[in-house]
Amino acid sequence: MILIEISGDPVPWAAHRGYGKRAFNPRKEQREKYQWQIKAQYNQLDPLSGPLKVDYTYFVGIPKSTSKIRRMQMLNGKMHPITRPDIDNYDKFLSDCLTDIVWQDDSQVIEKMSRKIYGEREKTIIRIESLSL
Repeated sequence: MILIEISGDPVPWAAHRGYGKRAFNPRKEQREKYQWQIKAQYNQLDPLSGPLKVDYTYFVGIPKSTSKIRRMQMLNGKMHPITRPDIDNYDKFLSDCLTDIVWQDDSQVIEKMSRKIYGEREKTIIRIESLSL
C-alpha cells in the first residue's frame, strides 16, 4: 500500500479559462506544489500499472470564529463540512496530479472512497493499493 500525505488546504479542480492560444490553467501553481509533494513521497521510476484502489481523505480547516463546543463537535465527527467546494472537484484535481507520477492514467482506478472531514490541520491523505496479482 502507498500512503501519501499532502499538507495544506485541499484544492478543488477548476476548468481551463480563456480560449484558443489564450487558454490557461487557473490551478497550475497549486498543481505543481501538489506534484512536488507527491514526487517527494513516491519516488519510484515507473508509474503503477494495472487496476488500483484509492482512498482520499480531505481534512478541511475549522473556521476561526467557531465556538469551542462546535469545534469539539466538528473534530469528533458530529458536524460535517457540507459547504463548497464539493468532494468530486477535490477528487478530480487530485487524480490529475497523480497521473504520470503514481499511475499511468486515472482510468486505472476501479475502486474509490472519498471523505471530507474537519481537522486541526488542513491536509489530504491518499492511500493507493494495487489490485494486480
